Amino acid sequence: SELAQVASIMVESFYNAKINKMWSRLYQLAELNRLQQNFAYPDQADVHKMLVVEAHDKQDDNVVGFCDVDTRPCTTKVKLPRPY
Repeated sequence: SELAQVASIMVESFYNAKINKMWSRLYQLAELNRLQQNFAYPDQADVHKMLVVEAHDKQDDNVVGFCDVDTRPCTTKVKLPRPY
């Protein structure tokens, strides 16, 4: 699926290349879960879009880019300053 390919791109781009394959797979599953939970549904199309760029060749289609545009209002109320 496209989201699984996006999850792979995200892990390859933002995680340390030295992690072993087991951890890489776990990070990919976690990223896929995050993407699926935040999926842009049709009723939110005016405020949330997930854009996928594919490269087409004779054998198959590969996802080569991804952009998540989310302008929904944040429901988390952060109280600043936070004492530590």
